[in-house]
Formats: sequence, structure tokens, C-alpha cells
Amino acid sequence: QAYPTPTITPIPTATPDDVLSPANIHRIKVVKDYPVPNAIESVAMHGSQGAWGGGGSVWLYDLESDRQLHHLTSHQRSVHGVAFSPDGKTLYTGGADPGGGQVRAWSLPEATELWAQSVVDDPWGVHLDLGGLGRYLATNAAQNVKIWRVTPDGMTVRGNLGQGHSPVFAPGDTVVGFWRDGVQLSTKDGDAIRHLPANSTPGYGGAVAFSP
Repeated sequence: QAYPTPTITPIPTATPDDVLSPANIHRIKVVKDYPVPNAIESVAMHGSQGAWGGGGSVWLYDLESDRQLHHLTSHQRSVHGVAFSPDGKTLYTGGADPGGGQVRAWSLPEATELWAQSVVDDPWGVHLDLGGLGRYLATNAAQNVKIWRVTPDGMTVRGNLGQGHSPVFAPGDTVVGFWRDGVQLSTKDGDAIRHLPANSTPGYGGAVAFSP
């Protein structure tokens, strides 16, 4: 299926008051508290939509009206990742289910499940990040990072990036960063670009983020 090129809205230049710093950290305040019965492991927002995943559930909210839209319970264990497509019409969730980790796709606004696909036979489940153009998914399960091509009916493997976790796409879908005793930068096809070593004792914990 041919995918249309999405319209990318330029991000306005930040003013000093927009940037979090010690000088204005006192301005942070709780705007709204959304109580849920389980610990939350993943959060995503698109426009006025908010999604958060926890122990076996995904909650979808309209952030303008503070109204719960859906409570998705197909994942039977922890939900480690949630991500909206660029047009906000699809939600992808990654979590743990009996038999291993699965990625599920949901059509919005109805929250109809489109497909579910097993990623790995691992009880800890799967974490995910959606590429900026919505054509690729990066997953890590059993501490192994893979890149998948998203199709209307599921996913196909595009590249195996090897051991690591917390994968995230840079804008443009070209570069993937993930944690592997520091930060590993690779192409989505699995070609290594550069490794940035950790400046502390190597461990499991680590996260990666790109500026816009």
C-alpha cells in the first residue's frame, strides 16, 4: 500500500519561558490528575488524545473534556508502550500476553482492534516506538531491538539491530537510537553509525531521546 507523505508542522521557536530550566522550574504545576488502578508504564499524546498503558490495560482520554474514551484490555499483562500514528487514526500498543510479547494496532476513534502480532516468546513483553512518519515500529523484547515495516495487516521485519533496549527514532525515520552500555546509533536497516559509551557503570536502565 502506498503511504501518503504526511504534512509536518514546523515547531515554533522556543522562548526562554518555554524551556525548562532552574530559573522557571517553579512554574510546573499539576493541571489534571487522571486516577487509574494500576501503575502506568507508558504515555503518548496526539492533539487532544491521551493514552497511557499499565498493568494489562490502556486508557484513552479526551484531554480537553477530561473524558475517558476507551479502556482497552486485550493485553493481559503489563503494557510497556503506546504510540499514535502521525494522523492520530491508529494507536499501537506493546505489552506482555500469555506466550510472550505482542504488538496490537487499534483503529481510532472507535478503538477497534485491527491486528495483533507476536514479537517474541518472552514473558516480559515488548516495548515500542513508532517512527516519525508512521511507517516503521522499533521494538525491544528480551533485550533485542528490531525494526518492523508497518502494513495494514501487521508488521514485517525490516532490520535486526541486536542487543539493546529503549529504542527511539530520530525525526525522519532514518536513525534509531537505543541503549546498549551507552547509546547506539544505527540506521533502521541495522547498520551501525556510532556508539556513545556510558559515563557510568553499565546497567539495564537507560533512555534515549532526540530533539525535534
